[in-house]
Amino acid sequence: MTINTHSSTTTPHSLSTSLSKTPEDTKYIIFYASINPSTGKSWCGDCRDAEPLIERRFAEEGRDVEVVFVGVKTVWRDPENVWKKKPFAVEKLPTLLKITGDKWDKLVEADVYDQAKLDAFLKD
Repeated sequence: MTINTHSSTTTPHSLSTSLSKTPEDTKYIIFYASINPSTGKSWCGDCRDAEPLIERRFAEEGRDVEVVFVGVKTVWRDPENVWKKKPFAVEKLPTLLKITGDKWDKLVEADVYDQAKLDAFLKD
């Protein structure tokens, strides 16, 4: 399993371009709130709850996941946040995105750390 972490400086365009290099493969991207520098933890409670489960499930299945941090709270709450726009259109955190060919599916917020929903989402 590979966890590729992208900082909030990664652009949707650059990520979209890298994803298009292998269009036949199923790809996963998890969008988290960025780390609060004063605490060393995500400012988003759901993100903190989801992270250990996501890491464990992807490791168990040997799947790769791209991790994108969408910004600190003020950046995320800005309606013009680049991750809120197409093609990713992230509305809530965390969001787990599954891309299979032209099909994009999302698992959001508490559903990301609901074991049964996550297991069903990861089935090919």
